[in-house]
Amino acid sequence: MASDAVKIIARRWVDGRGTMPLDKSESTKRIVDYLNENELRFVPIDEAKPVPTGQEGPPGYQDDQYFYVLPSTMSEIYFEKSKLPVSLNYLVDEDYLFKGGEKNSMQFK
Repeated sequence: MASDAVKIIARRWVDGRGTMPLDKSESTKRIVDYLNENELRFVPIDEAKPVPTGQEGPPGYQDDQYFYVLPSTMSEIYFEKSKLPVSLNYLVDEDYLFKGGEKNSMQFK
């Protein structure tokens, strides 16, 4: 029957997408895609220099383990400001971000 086929296809789709809610999955994919596409633009942290006024700096820095994404870059990636805190919490939940700074700050590595 057609309804059985639809159930099979729906189950395969759910299994293939994982158990993460769609908005959480999309949020995580957005940062992973950005980092993959822009990895070479991240300056090694030991080579960091002040950026002259009026010039565009790197999106962030990196070391052997982490990317340090600047707040302006996160705002660019998650352009809907109201969704940024929720997206950051998703990334923390999935161990893509590690909290740093003060408890309620938005500083992560």
